[in-house]
Amino acid sequence: MTVLRSRKTQPPNVEIEPSTPAKEVEASSSSFHNTHTSDSNLGLRRSARLSLNRTSFNNNAAGRCKRKAVNDDLDKESATVRLPLDLDTPVKAPTLDVQDSDVGNRCLRLRSGKKLVKPEANKNEKETQVEANIDGVSEGCVVIEEEQVPVDCEQMDVGVNGAVKTDRNEEKGKGKIVEGSSSSDFSVTDYLNDADDLVVGPEEGGLMDTVMAESSNKIDPKERFKNVAKVNASRFAHFSVQEEDEEDADEDELEPQTEPNGDVEDWPGPFSTAMKIIKDRSSNTSTEQAKKSESVPVIWVPKKNNQDRFVNVPPSLEELCMEIMAENVDAITSLESVPDALRHKLTQALCDSRKMNHHFFNLLASRSPSEIRIKDCSWLNEEQFTKTFEAIDASNLTVLQLDQCGRCLPDYVLYDTLTHFPSKLSALTNISLKGACRLSDAGLNALITSASSLRSINLRCCSLLTSNAINNLADKLGSVLNELYIDECFGIDAKRILPALFKLQHLEVLSISRSETVNDSFITQFVAVQGHKMKELVLADCTKLTDRGLKAIATSCPDLCAIDLTNVCKLTDASLGHLANGCQTIQTMKFCRNTFSDEAVAAYLEARGGSLTELSLNHVDKVGNHTALSLAKHAKKLQCLDLSWCREMTDEGLGLIVDSCCLSLKMLKLFGCTQITNVFTHGHSNENVKIVGLQGSQILKNIVAPDLLPLRYSSV
Repeated sequence: MTVLRSRKTQPPNVEIEPSTPAKEVEASSSSFHNTHTSDSNLGLRRSARLSLNRTSFNNNAAGRCKRKAVNDDLDKESATVRLPLDLDTPVKAPTLDVQDSDVGNRCLRLRSGKKLVKPEANKNEKETQVEANIDGVSEGCVVIEEEQVPVDCEQMDVGVNGAVKTDRNEEKGKGKIVEGSSSSDFSVTDYLNDADDLVVGPEEGGLMDTVMAESSNKIDPKERFKNVAKVNASRFAHFSVQEEDEEDADEDELEPQTEPNGDVEDWPGPFSTAMKIIKDRSSNTSTEQAKKSESVPVIWVPKKNNQDRFVNVPPSLEELCMEIMAENVDAITSLESVPDALRHKLTQALCDSRKMNHHFFNLLASRSPSEIRIKDCSWLNEEQFTKTFEAIDASNLTVLQLDQCGRCLPDYVLYDTLTHFPSKLSALTNISLKGACRLSDAGLNALITSASSLRSINLRCCSLLTSNAINNLADKLGSVLNELYIDECFGIDAKRILPALFKLQHLEVLSISRSETVNDSFITQFVAVQGHKMKELVLADCTKLTDRGLKAIATSCPDLCAIDLTNVCKLTDASLGHLANGCQTIQTMKFCRNTFSDEAVAAYLEARGGSLTELSLNHVDKVGNHTALSLAKHAKKLQCLDLSWCREMTDEGLGLIVDSCCLSLKMLKLFGCTQITNVFTHGHSNENVKIVGLQGSQILKNIVAPDLLPLRYSSV
C-alpha cells in the first residue's frame, strides 16, 4: 500500500526566495545505501524521506551558486574568486563534489537552496549566506563555508581568453571552495545580474572585485559599468612623478609646516580678530534677512534724478589736443620744449591707434633726449633702428623703453649700435626690452657692459635668455640694480639663479611671474636673504606656491608695498591671514582668480584695508557683501578697484563702496558683472569715479597701462 506523506512545512515568519527549476542530478545511490539501511518499513520510509531531502538539495545546488561570507576577522589570505574582464565572455563553471551532509548540524536546508539555522546553534557566529543564479549550469555549485567543509580549495583565476583557471590553494584560510564536476558553460554577465552578494578576498582588490562588489548591491547596469571604466582608467593614465620629485626635492629641507594648509592661527592677531568680527556680524543677522540675501544685508539708498548726470561729459582741452596731434603726426616738425610727460602721453596715444612711425621716432630721439618710451616697436625694422641710433646723442638718456622690439633688435644690430657710443650710456638707469625675442645671453652681456649704471631692467618675454644671463647681470650690476623683471623667460631656472639674486645688494622689485620653477623652496630661500629689502613681488601664475611660501614672505618681508598673486590656485584663506599679520605696509594687492572666501577677503580689509591704494579681486567668485562692507568702512585711500567677474556683488554693495570712497576712488572695473543695473550706475554720488567694463562705458580711453618707468621706490 502506498503511503502518502505531506511536504515539509516552513517555519513561520521566514521569507523564502523562490528558486527556478534546476536540472535533475543523479543521487549517489551507493552512498545512500551504505549510510541509510534498515529492514523495517518505518526505517525505509524515513530513509526515503532523507533521500528526498538530499536529492532536492543536490538539484538546487546544480542550478544555484551558493557562497557564505566568513566573519570580519577573516585573514587577508582568505579564498578569493576572480572573474574575467569581459563580462559577456562565457567561461566554464568549476565542478563540484558535495561531501557534506547537513544531518545533525542543527540546520535545515530548503528546496530553494537556503539553509535555516537555529539561533542557539550559531548565537556567537556572524554568517552571511549569499546566492547567485547562474543560467546554464547543469551540475555543480561553489559553496564557501566556515569550518564546515574540510576540502582542499582551488582558486579560480582569469586567463586572457576569458577562461577560468584554477590554481591549488594551500590551506590559506578558513574559507573553502568545494568543486564538483560540470561540463556546461555559464555567462559571467548572468552571474552578475543574478548575484545577491559577493565576498572578495582583501588582497585581490582589482577591477573585477570592484565590479562584483557593486553588482552584489544590485546597482544599475549603467552605473556599474561606469564604475568599471573608472577603475580601468588607471591602466591607461600614464604619468611620471620624476619631474615633480626633482622640482620639489629640497622641500624636505624646509621646516615642517606647523599648521595644516588652509587653517589660520588662533592666537589674537589682526586677522583672527577681524575674522571674529565678521562671524559676529553674520551671527547677528536675522534668519529672515539671511534667507533673502544669503549673506549679511547691505543698506544703501541710491540718489534720485541722477540718470543724465554722467552722460555726455565733455573732454578736456589736453585730450582734444592729443587727439588732433595723433591724427596729424606727420605734420609735427619738432618736440623741443615739450615736457617728457606730454611726450610719453602722445607716444602712448600713437601706439594705441597704430599710428606710430619712423618720423615720430626720429623726433623723440633728436636733440639729446632724456627719455625715449615706446611700448610697441613691432612696426620698427632693423634698418630704421640702426639709422636712428647712429645719430642719437645718448649722453643724457636715462630712460629707454623699446617694448616688442623683437623685429628690430637682434644681437648683431645691438653690437653695431653700441659701437657708436661705447661710453655714452653711462647715464642710463632704466631700460625695458620687453618682448626682445631675438636677444641672447651674449647680446645682453654686451648691453649691460656698456650701461653699467642700470638700476631697473625689464626682460619680460625674452625667450632666448638663460640662467647664465642673470648670473652675468648679477656680477656686473650687483651693487646698483634695484628692479629686475624676468617674467615668462622660460629658459631661466629659478633655482639656478638663486646665487645670482643673492648678489644683488639693493634689489627691491622682483617680477618672475609664470615661472614653472618657482615654488615654496625658492621663495623661502630667497626672502630669507633678500626679504628685508623687498618692496614688490610679482608671482602671478606661479602655480606651485602654497600657503607655506606666503608665510615665509609675510615673516621675512615687513616692508613689502605691492604683491601680485594672480592665479596662484593653491593658496587658501590662511595666506591672507599671514599677509595681514606680517606685511603691514602693502598698498597694491592683486590676488585675481583665487579661491579666497568672502569672509577672508573682508577680514584682510578689516585688518589692512586702510593702507590700500589699488586692489584687484578680478574673478574671485566668492566676494560679496562682507567684502563690500569692509571696503566701505576701511578702504578710504583706495584709488583703483577691480571687481570684474565678481557676480556676487550687488547694486547696493557697489553703491556703498563708491559713495564711501568718493574722495579717493578714481577707477572701478566691472567687466563681466552683468548683474549690475542702472540702480547703481545712476544712483551713486561719486562724480570722479570712472566705471569701466559695463555696457556703454569707454574702455580704451579710461584704461591706462601700468607705468613701470622710472623707478617707483627709489629716486634716481
